[in-house]
Amino acid sequence: MSLDIIDNKRFLRIPLYKLIYIEDLKSFNGLSNSELLEFEREYSSEERKKIIESLRWGANNNGFDFTSLLEGLSYSNESIYDYICILYNQLNDK
Repeated sequence: MSLDIIDNKRFLRIPLYKLIYIEDLKSFNGLSNSELLEFEREYSSEERKKIIESLRWGANNNGFDFTSLLEGLSYSNESIYDYICILYNQLNDK
């Protein structure tokens, strides 16, 4: 499955929304078991595939301005990129 850039941005907003609730991004090592279960319950298999594909796109486009996707993010673009890579590696292994 290959998403176009608009779909990648749209689906990438879903995991980026969690950044609003993370106080210390440097200590983020991935989703907890309960968060992984919630992710599987909340999104259909097709939606999860699209979210993971958008994370892959983000991991491969570190020059993109990720801060432009959600207003109010207080993290640097580099920190957001690191977050995207952590999530992609975690969810892609499932």
